[in-house]
Amino acid sequence: DNALARGELKALLMELNESQRKKRSLPQELEASSSFLSGRFTSLGSTIADTRHKIKDRRQEVDATRGRIAQLKDTLRRHAKDHRREMHQQAARSKCQQRLEVSVAREGEQNANLRAALEACRADLDRIMADVNKGLAAPAATSSPQHQQQHGGDRAKRM
Repeated sequence: DNALARGELKALLMELNESQRKKRSLPQELEASSSFLSGRFTSLGSTIADTRHKIKDRRQEVDATRGRIAQLKDTLRRHAKDHRREMHQQAARSKCQQRLEVSVAREGEQNANLRAALEACRADLDRIMADVNKGLAAPAATSSPQHQQQHGGDRAKRM
């Protein structure tokens, strides 16, 4: 019985010594764990701060991009409005050009008709002038002495 009790006592003593050794090393382990966790939390804290800073930067970039997009939309609207105005003006100029071309064509036709009429008048005038010149030439021929003798008496009678 004694040997059995001594063995149990020895085992209990060894267990107690082990427990006390663990108890003494526990504060060191806690300190090491605390230090590790403190470092880890510090690292996580700086990572979180860096991430927040990056998020803030990204938000500013997004806001700047949105502003630029709004400016580009406004510019695009103005260009579209200017383009529509230019297309309207171009259509009006084209319509006016067509009217002008029609008017010039009509004037050209009228001028051609007037030229033809003028040429016809000139031809008539030339013919009349030729007839007049023939008529003037004929009395000159009638002023011959023979003609005067034939009609001389008539002239004397009238006077």
